[in-house]
Amino acid sequence: MARPPMASPTHLLLALALPTAWLALPAAPPTAPLAPPLAAPPLAAPPPVVSPARAPRAADDAAEVALAFREPSVRVAPGGTFAWTVDLRTADVDALTLLAFDLYLDGGALEPARAPDDHPLAAADARHNPDGFGGVVRPVPGGDGRPDGARLLQVGGARDAFAAPTSTAPRDDAPLAFAAGTARAPRTPGRYALHLEQAFANLRLPDGDEPPARAATLSCGAPLVVVVDGDAVPSDAPPSDTAAPTPRAPLAELVVPPPRAGEPLRDLAPDDRDRFLDGRRLFVREFAAEEGLGPMFNDDSCDACHREPAAGGAHHRTVTRFGRSGPPFDALTHLGGTVLQFQSTHAAAIEFVPLESDVQTLRMTTPLFGLGLVDVLPDDALEALAASQPEDVRGRVNRVAALADGAPRVGRFGWKAQLATIAEFTGDALFEEMGLTNAFFPEENAPNGDRSRLAICDPVEDPEDRPDEHGRTLLDRLTAYQRLLAPPPQTPAAGTSGERVFHELGCADCHVPRLATPPGDGPLAGRTFAPYSDFLLHDMGATGDGLRQGDARPEEMRTAPLWGLVLRDAYMHDGASSAHGFEADLRDAVLRHDGQGAASRDRFSALPEAEVARLFAFLRSLGRAAFDHDGDNDLDAEDGAAVAAALTGPREGVPGAPPVPPDHPAAYADGDADGDVDLADLAAFQRAATGPEPWTLSPNSTRATARVKPGGPFGR
Repeated sequence: MARPPMASPTHLLLALALPTAWLALPAAPPTAPLAPPLAAPPLAAPPPVVSPARAPRAADDAAEVALAFREPSVRVAPGGTFAWTVDLRTADVDALTLLAFDLYLDGGALEPARAPDDHPLAAADARHNPDGFGGVVRPVPGGDGRPDGARLLQVGGARDAFAAPTSTAPRDDAPLAFAAGTARAPRTPGRYALHLEQAFANLRLPDGDEPPARAATLSCGAPLVVVVDGDAVPSDAPPSDTAAPTPRAPLAELVVPPPRAGEPLRDLAPDDRDRFLDGRRLFVREFAAEEGLGPMFNDDSCDACHREPAAGGAHHRTVTRFGRSGPPFDALTHLGGTVLQFQSTHAAAIEFVPLESDVQTLRMTTPLFGLGLVDVLPDDALEALAASQPEDVRGRVNRVAALADGAPRVGRFGWKAQLATIAEFTGDALFEEMGLTNAFFPEENAPNGDRSRLAICDPVEDPEDRPDEHGRTLLDRLTAYQRLLAPPPQTPAAGTSGERVFHELGCADCHVPRLATPPGDGPLAGRTFAPYSDFLLHDMGATGDGLRQGDARPEEMRTAPLWGLVLRDAYMHDGASSAHGFEADLRDAVLRHDGQGAASRDRFSALPEAEVARLFAFLRSLGRAAFDHDGDNDLDAEDGAAVAAALTGPREGVPGAPPVPPDHPAAYADGDADGDVDLADLAAFQRAATGPEPWTLSPNSTRATARVKPGGPFGR
């Protein structure tokens, strides 16, 4: 949430017990910093939090929960400590299983919190946390109104679900002191604010309600006004009173999960982030005929075919390619080959597969995540990779002529590695799939090669993609966006035992796990990534698609990258391994391997089912986001409930094997890969789930909200 700048904000996350239902609720509205007059007038108490009177509720109503500071204000000497208490009021709630919120202190420092003595969760918490209610102070990255190094204090962590007796449940007339703590005031006199926001609630309602577990509607009360009165204290002076409690655990970095599919690379400079968002806006835009769409095309936006599970992803849709087998192979370009466009803007532009074609194949849309890293791999790195492979499975590069200047390059994009750069790959897609002529393809594709029909059906002058007032084309902007797409995540990042099976089968000879970009400047330099591909051509025997492109022979196909595998619903170049579920589809895809893939296929066929299960568990990790319980590439209510239910508590210094090894079903929730699911992981989930960026919207909402109307910088 956007906030005014603050001198040194500090966070507090309070989390208790296990969830039965989860809700990530919006933060309270930002409060402007308070001007610092030395003579503070009397402070009026904020209006009391009022819960509605009890009444029968409809099935879709939510319970009421409110949080508020017990006192409206506090007066303290510069640099001194003060106490705070947050009260909880609810209506019709019999069980509190999870509640979390943040505290931000302008210019000061929060200390570890504690459960008040009358907190009904204190006893349960003590059974599972040797240190009691305390927590860990952690620096967090800047952003959302916070400077780098702002402190997050995690507290709580009761392991058992709590069901409060009716007599002790917090009611309207008897608020519960939910949490208490201390903070150190700024050293400069003035009026400051302790903000209460970013709240979650998770409740169980009384018996008889349907459904019994409900997310709560949470409201946050006004900030606690902190009046610092007295002479300023030098920054090197000791505290003016007794030191605050020492944190119960050392400082540690807060886990920052890897980007989910569809998000940009981490740590982008502001200009790069703006380029990413600008290109993404155009990526999801629908184009019209008057802007150059057509006259033959397959769809009207990039996102129409690259949208699962987010913009830039794959799709089960296929396009038809055709040619004549020969020999020699004939691409039938004079008849509109090799791509058949199945839509048109005019009846005169309708295409069909010509009778001269005796080869037709389907090609499925490929995902774009992480391709900027592939783009910057040097040609000689791919040539060296081919030379290092075992002779019986050795791949080879597809040498192509660069579209810009005709210079020889090593192809790496497309099912035949027929294109060398993302810019060329993008220009080819704009031309072949949308009919938009551009710098690489400046002349329109004619319907089945009949250029006489263009005068009837193509009124827009070529090239249709021209520089805007800033000198940039659609091709430029889309290329920049795709270069900055992060690679799909892998969870658990440490890998599972199934990766050993993957290597023993020989899969890793072609599906190379890790590559690295060369050092240098820029967001793509010096990064190690895990594509599970060598981007080389391999003889796939009868599984080849029968087409020749560049040096790629009909039986050869580029090794398909496996990163993001779990996010797809169809496999192989033609998408034919599909519709029967993840494991059945992958089994079919493996068994279709031929040629240089036949030996690995046969070893797979001989595997015991227990080893097959380990292999598939590993393959499920490719594309799964940290904390994503249901594997749908977002972090929502269901994921929050599952992560909290998986809490084991910290294991540092505890003898014995870790409770959550990489093969454990809950390993997805161990964000810092330290063998447990603790409050560090829960806090990381909270940050990832409650701070959505524009690129984390679902594919459908992305397409609905990010689209612009025709007539923008590329409209005509």
